[in-house]
Amino acid sequence: MEMPAPIPRSPSDQTFVNMAGSSRPTSPNHKGGDPFSHHYNDAMRLSPMHLDPGYFDRSPRGSFDPMLPSPIITSEHQKGQTKFHMGNPAPLALWSFATVTLLLATFNLFLPDQSNHIILPTALMFGGLAQYIAGFLDLFYGGSYTAIIFVSYGAFWAGNGLLMLPSVAASLEAYSSEFDVNRANGIYHFIWAIYTLLHIGMSFKIKNGTFMNTWQVYDIKK
Repeated sequence: MEMPAPIPRSPSDQTFVNMAGSSRPTSPNHKGGDPFSHHYNDAMRLSPMHLDPGYFDRSPRGSFDPMLPSPIITSEHQKGQTKFHMGNPAPLALWSFATVTLLLATFNLFLPDQSNHIILPTALMFGGLAQYIAGFLDLFYGGSYTAIIFVSYGAFWAGNGLLMLPSVAASLEAYSSEFDVNRANGIYHFIWAIYTLLHIGMSFKIKNGTFMNTWQVYDIKK
């Protein structure tokens, strides 16, 4: 590829040395130490070097040329200047917990005699899986106690969602009567009620409070 002929400089042109040690012409008509002349910028815009994929890799570092890439995408920025910031996963966990709890409570209030299998996707994916994952992410965020709550109740709702599957619900046929099924279900939820009461007591001892967690875990078991 043929390179354009170099642009002649006049003796009055000044030289700007950037941080990388490369020299570039500076127009004497520009005041305030502008490191670029119109001739240089025009030549760079018309240069076929911009069609070369390796152009930016060979460009001098520390330059203020507006044609160079933003510092956000340079290799130096990628190596150490960018810090990873993770968002707070607690709102997702709280929202999924509240949504599936409200959905099941509303369904049991207005349609107590109907099958609740319609809430299976929400209980299994949103209240279960989403809250479960958000709980583990909360460990990286620094919330040890809230992570315990979110993972615990994420597993709780995932288990309830699985129990709505016909293949899993068939395991209840092992009980001899409906009375035995209800008694086993009562024991199961009684253990979870004790677990919830323990969390309610601990939440009041935590600095800065976790009122939202306390209210929701209380609401599901009251």
